[in-house]
Amino acid sequence: MDGKAGRMMKRHVAVALGLVVSGCVHPLPARPSAVEEDPTVVLPQFFAQPPIVLGAPGQTAALDGVTLRALSVVVDDFLPSRGGEVPCMDRPEAHVYRVIREGDLIFIRVDENPTFCGRPHGRLDSGAKYAVRGSDGKILRRVLDGAEPYVAPEDGGMGEPGAPGVSPAFEQPDPSLSPPPSRDGG
Repeated sequence: MDGKAGRMMKRHVAVALGLVVSGCVHPLPARPSAVEEDPTVVLPQFFAQPPIVLGAPGQTAALDGVTLRALSVVVDDFLPSRGGEVPCMDRPEAHVYRVIREGDLIFIRVDENPTFCGRPHGRLDSGAKYAVRGSDGKILRRVLDGAEPYVAPEDGGMGEPGAPGVSPAFEQPDPSLSPPPSRDGG
């Protein structure tokens, strides 16, 4: 590779490294190759309803061992131990975990909690979704944010693209913000 293509490649690599070093992008940690992904496992909508927040002062919570094992497996996979000093945003306590259990499947969503480390914003594509089989703790599916193309759900529910500047989870879209229909009918 030489000439213009080589210069462009070097520029893209430099930009990517700059984003990683600045903390704007979460570098993907090494993933164990023993996980056999099962794309037939459908991950649920983690934000379809408000979660029950554990850890609130004075609140008693119960977590069974199967769910705890699934959480441990996910944390070990998503934030593998590197030994030595670990940056704040790469620690388990700097993340929020949403858990949905459906029979023997435990679905877990991991997201950064930037305020834990005193940051105003999280890094881009810094979360992941998992499906873990409860009976043996095996990861059946792992989808890293930004690693899978966006596909709106068929039911038109959460996940559907919103109008610019609108969070569809919390606000009703303002029709005046919608782009005008295209001339070609699409």
